Amino acid sequence: AGALIVMFAREILAQLMKDGRLESPQTACFFIGCPSGWPPETRAAYKRLFERAGMVNCEVVSESRAAFMFARESGELRVSDELLTLPTLIIDAGSSTIDFTFVSDLAERSLTVCDFGAVSLGGGLIDRLLLERNVRRSPERAQIEEALERFPQYRARCEFEARRVKEMYFTQAGRGGASRAESAVKIYAGRRPLTLDIACNDADMAAILSQGVDSLGGISFTDAYERALNEAVNRLDGEAPQIILLTGGASRMPLIGDLARKRFPQAQLLRALEPEFSIARGLCYALRIDQKTRGFEAAVDALIRSDDMENMVLSRLSGLFTAVSAPLTDLMLDELAPEVFKLWRSGGLKTFNDIGAELTARLQRRAEDGRLAAALRPAVSEWVMRLRPDMEMLTDPICDRFDL
Repeated sequence: AGALIVMFAREILAQLMKDGRLESPQTACFFIGCPSGWPPETRAAYKRLFERAGMVNCEVVSESRAAFMFARESGELRVSDELLTLPTLIIDAGSSTIDFTFVSDLAERSLTVCDFGAVSLGGGLIDRLLLERNVRRSPERAQIEEALERFPQYRARCEFEARRVKEMYFTQAGRGGASRAESAVKIYAGRRPLTLDIACNDADMAAILSQGVDSLGGISFTDAYERALNEAVNRLDGEAPQIILLTGGASRMPLIGDLARKRFPQAQLLRALEPEFSIARGLCYALRIDQKTRGFEAAVDALIRSDDMENMVLSRLSGLFTAVSAPLTDLMLDELAPEVFKLWRSGGLKTFNDIGAELTARLQRRAEDGRLAAALRPAVSEWVMRLRPDMEMLTDPICDRFDL
């Protein structure tokens, strides 16, 4: 599988270079999505595959984060930042898998779903079932089955066309009323070409979603999804999402949102107009924001180290000494001095030098355990607040440059 991913990534890179959309892999950045449940070691291994393909500046990003970036930045869902801080269940219904992620207080938690064996639960399974259904009812069934067995490239081509028909069907179904979509594929595998008609209507889809599937342990796609959803909900430990965010092309299927809404009737359901592109577009937003943030952090770091910042602080340093002198004196006179002179009167200290050394040692211990910083913090904070106007004159141009 790793070798296939590398080949696929290399071909994408080659096409981008050929089309002129990419000048050089060395100067380009790539954000690659992955399920939120992947551990760091898996993400690191995944990243290395794309680096082998030539994508040297790449990052592997959680798809749940990409979904959030799309919801916040695109404006398509018309939701506020405040709304996105509410507990959210993200259901990413893709071609291969359906992943569940719960986000609360901006912290994501992957919800492990059912494992149905070799074939994962996803929209791609519907494509294969739709293809098989159309092959079975074809008048040239035997010849087509033989051709698809002999030539895997034709099976892949027919499965791709079944996917297109499925997407057309669900697009029409979303508009209400009866739906039907159809297409055809020419198969040149013998003396004469074969034609496979691929069609899908309401009866076809109802039958596909309710039929038992061997790869799902004999249960239907609908039952498998409901079981996976229930298991994910059980792992919420009683927490209830207020937002349900649907992404992935398979989320066009009504049952994906309907069953989630049934479990959480009070939650607001959100889905983009083209959910199959939500993650990809969200990754682009995440890339842009991360690049801007890194540039901003570098510019601020350079400012902190600059002569402008040093000169500004030095010009106000006398004010800091004045500000901290009062609380430092109070600490010395009210707490440390009485303790030290009590020790001197009891004979524990002999000379003034001993008294000075003991005062210094006790002040040092206060500095080490944080009590000195706590005593000086109000005065230092007030001094920093007086620096803010001058600091903003230096930082505002950086904020404008990076639009932050």
